Amino acid sequence: MARQKRFTLGSPNPAKHELITVMKRMLIFFFFLGVLGEAPLRAESFNPADAEPLMQDRALLLQLEPGTRRARLQVKNHENGEWEVVQVVHLEGEEGFLKMRVPDDLALEDCRAEVSMTDPFPYRFYKGETEFEQKETGGIFAGGGPFLNDAAGAPEGDR
Repeated sequence: MARQKRFTLGSPNPAKHELITVMKRMLIFFFFLGVLGEAPLRAESFNPADAEPLMQDRALLLQLEPGTRRARLQVKNHENGEWEVVQVVHLEGEEGFLKMRVPDDLALEDCRAEVSMTDPFPYRFYKGETEFEQKETGGIFAGGGPFLNDAAGAPEGDR
C-alpha cells in the first residue's frame, strides 16, 4: 500500500506560532512559581535583623552585613497574634544601613525586621526595565504587541 503525502499550502502563521511559544513559556513559569514561589518567603529563610528603633522618624534602622539579599518588615496582628509582612526590600548584597519606615498607625514595639542572605532571583530582576521601544521585524512589531502590517480583519472602510 502506497503512502500518501500530505501537502500544506503556505507556511504556518509566524505570529500564531510565536504566541503559542510565549504562552507555553508563561505556563511553565507560573507552574514553577506556584511550586517554588512561596518557599523563599518562608520564615526559616529569614533571621532577626540588627535593628535600632528611630523614634523621631518612626522607622527601624537596620545594619546590613555583606551578602544580605532581602529585608522585610513585619507587624503584629493583634486579632490573631500572628506577624504579617508589610514590606520586602530586595538588595544587592552590599554592607551598609537600611531605614525601613513603620506604618503611622502602629507602635514600634509591634514591628520587627528580618533579613535573608538568599533571594529567588538576581537583584537585576527587581530593578526592571523602564524604557521600551518598538522595533519592526518583518511585519510584526516586537516589544509592543503583535501588530500586523496588513489590515486583515479590519472593516472595509479602514483598509
